[in-house]
Amino acid sequence: MGCLMHVLAADSALRALRAIRNRGIGVALPAPELRCDCVRLPDEEEGADSNDDAEELTFDKDHTLAESGLNLDDTDSNAQVDLTKLGELGAFTAEKPLELAVFGSSRKFHRKKCVARTLSRSLPEHSLIRIDAGLHMVCPELIVVQMASRMSEVSLAQLIMELCGTYSPGPFEGADESDAAKPRASKLDADDWDDDIWDADGWAVDGRGDDECAFEIDPVTTIERIRWYARHVRARGAAPKLRRALELAMEGSASPSETVVALMLSLPREKGGYGFRRPSLNARLDVKPVERGNVGQEVYFLDAFWQDAFADVEYESASFHLDPFVASALVAVRAGEPVEVDGIDEWRQEFISKGDADRKRLRELQYLGIQVIPVTAFDIKNVGRMDQVARALARCHERAMGASMSAWAESLSDPDYMAARRVLLQELRG
Repeated sequence: MGCLMHVLAADSALRALRAIRNRGIGVALPAPELRCDCVRLPDEEEGADSNDDAEELTFDKDHTLAESGLNLDDTDSNAQVDLTKLGELGAFTAEKPLELAVFGSSRKFHRKKCVARTLSRSLPEHSLIRIDAGLHMVCPELIVVQMASRMSEVSLAQLIMELCGTYSPGPFEGADESDAAKPRASKLDADDWDDDIWDADGWAVDGRGDDECAFEIDPVTTIERIRWYARHVRARGAAPKLRRALELAMEGSASPSETVVALMLSLPREKGGYGFRRPSLNARLDVKPVERGNVGQEVYFLDAFWQDAFADVEYESASFHLDPFVASALVAVRAGEPVEVDGIDEWRQEFISKGDADRKRLRELQYLGIQVIPVTAFDIKNVGRMDQVARALARCHERAMGASMSAWAESLSDPDYMAARRVLLQELRG
């Protein structure tokens, strides 16, 4: 027998993927280039700069894992699992065990806090990603397929947008501040883990919130790659749900909050959404040469752009809207230092600089014909405030298309629809 190999699967693979992306761990992940939609201004021809071509997949569609050269018979789960490379991944419990893939039912087992998931040898060759010697995980597309049966359609769409986006939350929903002082995971036997190392009650305030995210990172998959993968593997009864989630999801989201806003506004009414068409996320607006002397940039990227309404919904981080004393204390606490009032000046300078840049950007976009609708963290906590955002977007549609949205606006007061919006917003916010 060769070197034993462990393969993280399903939720455990998702935790590992988040840890790698969030913490910049040196593991070679796929980094497909996302399609970037181009904005058409009102006086441009319909269809100009459009890009509706499907992604040209570059991985080999013929080779399988069995043909890849890996000795799949060496996958094991009874020996020690070295997770040192990934650091703290959170608690593995009977309810959320460590999930390891095996190839063949004869190797399937059930142990305390650890379960085996059987994979087919005929999976596409790129289905495993090497983390370290003897440690692999399933690819992002297979993570989505494996998680499909466990998640709601909406949560699955969120997960797809995360993996097709340029952000990543931490590896798990869990750890409070005391976890920073806990020892890192080492070689642990799956049947004899130290709960003092692995248990964690809560990860920050919200595992999907902006404060604990990594931003401006490469996506690890695309909607087309997931769709292709799902057609070539068994989704174990969740294929229809996965197809619907792929129809709801969008590529290019830059933060969890952008994902919440985009889904809330675009999901159909029967799911509690506002029913607008799906926007283009981080769409590219190229300024015409004749206008470049009137604005500050040659290219703008718009958070969530509705081409038919010439409207851009922009999420503004709440970190720049804190009371200066709170901001100063927050900086000190995170650094483990005493609270210094002098930090207020630094906060004020950053706040003024960021605010000035935002206002200048807003003026320039409006000059170019784009109506900007700002959204803050406070807006996505309350259905009434999200209703205001949706009404503003509806007004932009009225002005651009000349169609009345009065019947749509009146429907917002329907009690059943209002309750559905509350449920959806709660689910999206986790």
